[in-house]
Amino acid sequence: MAEAGRLAIDLRRASPLIAEEIRARQPAGDSRPLREQEAASLLLRALGALSQRAKIFTMNIQIQGKPTALTLIPGASFSLDRAGKTIIRKEKINGR
Repeated sequence: MAEAGRLAIDLRRASPLIAEEIRARQPAGDSRPLREQEAASLLLRALGALSQRAKIFTMNIQIQGKPTALTLIPGASFSLDRAGKTIIRKEKINGR
């Protein structure tokens, strides 16, 4: 049981993200995987766009002794589409 003020997360219930990667285009028409900083910047911009329509909360926590960035999107949940890829959907709260 979690102590007062502590968040209990059961990592056994966590699912891996299954999504297509975004690739950076190269001048010669080739593409490459995004660098870590490019991907992080893209993620933050996407969360910024979502925050215009939904309340987004962020916090830094420790999981198994490692710093972990946590993003909370109240009223949303993850599921899989028919192709088995991760999607996020808005949940109806109190019939809304």
